[in-house]
Amino acid sequence: MRRRCFYLMGHGPTGAAVRVVGALGIEGPSAGAQWESHFSWIPLLEEVDVQGWREDLERARGAGALDEDLVEHWVETANGITRDITEVESPEAPSLALAVEALVDLALVS
Repeated sequence: MRRRCFYLMGHGPTGAAVRVVGALGIEGPSAGAQWESHFSWIPLLEEVDVQGWREDLERARGAGALDEDLVEHWVETANGITRDITEVESPEAPSLALAVEALVDLALVS
């Protein structure tokens, strides 16, 4: 099983997608070819900052499509202007959720 983690980038003061608005982790595939996912948002951001990502993640999770193929599509099509997604090294953590929350903590102190 493989774990991959990403920062979700949204609009910054320059108008480009340079501000971390959340973190996403995926892990899989399991024996049943399923992918586990976890995402978390940077606290106290305005709804507009995470709106596009929030909608896409909820829609993908609801459809059972939040997997490596979809995330790769997001990586390939991110334009860095309206939004971006950046793969980062997965923190050492016993669970995917804890790894993602560690990334949010790191973003808060940066």
